[in-house]
Amino acid sequence: MKRHFIKLKYDIRNVKHYHLYKINIRNIHNIIKNERATNTHLSVNNNPRMNEKKCVENENFIYSNINIIKNKMHITDGQVEIKDNKMDQVDNIKYERKEQENEQIKILKLKNVKLLTCCIITTLFFYFTLKKVPEGYICLVQNKHDGEVKPYIYDDLMTFFFNPLKYKVIHMRIIPIQRKYTNVYETLDKQKIKVKLEVKMKPKIPFIIDIYSSFGINYSTSYIEKEMNLDLKNVIKYYNLNTLLENNQDVNDDNGTVDDAIDQIMDRFYDSSIFHKIILMDVTILFEKVE
Repeated sequence: MKRHFIKLKYDIRNVKHYHLYKINIRNIHNIIKNERATNTHLSVNNNPRMNEKKCVENENFIYSNINIIKNKMHITDGQVEIKDNKMDQVDNIKYERKEQENEQIKILKLKNVKLLTCCIITTLFFYFTLKKVPEGYICLVQNKHDGEVKPYIYDDLMTFFFNPLKYKVIHMRIIPIQRKYTNVYETLDKQKIKVKLEVKMKPKIPFIIDIYSSFGINYSTSYIEKEMNLDLKNVIKYYNLNTLLENNQDVNDDNGTVDDAIDQIMDRFYDSSIFHKIILMDVTILFEKVE
C-alpha cells in the first residue's frame, strides 16, 4: 500500500508539472498573437484564477525557446520573465550620435573652408603687395595712370610694400651690361661701311630715375641706338672709305687717319655718357667693308 501511495504522489507531481507546461505554452502562443496583432508597448495581464501572464509588447519581443535574438523571455515554474533590451531607444541613440557626428563634420568642413580661404587671400595679398629686389637690380615705383616715377630707390635685396592697383614695380639693372651693335653708315665718298660696336656700361645709381625717364627700362640698347649711333654717323661722314679701312698709319688723308676718326668717336661717346649719367667701361669699334 505504501508503495502504491508513493507512486501516486509521483504521478500527481507529473500531472502538476504537465499542467504548468501547458499553461506556459498557452501564454507563449498568446504573446505571439498579441505581438503580431498589436504595435503597442509591453503590457502584462495577470489571471490569478488561471495562473497566467499575458504579455503584449512592441515589435521586438521574442522568448528564449524560439531562436530569434531581440528580446529575452525566461520561463521558470510558471512565471514569465521578460527583459526588454529597448532596441528603439538604442536605435534613437545611434541615430542621434550619427546626426551629431554629421553636424561636427559639417562644422569642421566649414571651418576648413574658411581657413583655406583666409590662407589663399593672405598669400595673394603678400604675393602682390610685398616685393623683394633681386640682387644686381634697383627697383623703382611708377604710377600706372600718369607714368610718374616716385622719388624712391630700393636697393638690391630690399623688401618693401606697394599698392599693386595704383603702382607698378620697375627693375633696373645696375651691374655692368655688355652690348653689341652693328650698323651700316655712309662715308665721305658716298661708300657704305659696316661698323661693329661693342660696349660695356652701367648706370650711376643716384641718377637712375633720370636714366629711366630718358631711355626706359632697357637703357643700354636705347642709349646706343639714340646717342652712340648718332655720334658714329656724324663722324664717319667726314672720312673716306679707304681711310677707315686702312690700318697703316702712313696713309694720309686730307681729313686725317683712322685713329683720328676713332678718337673723335670716343670723345663724343664719353661726353654723351657724362651728360646722361652713364659710365662707359669698355668700348670696341671695328670697321668692315660691306659685301
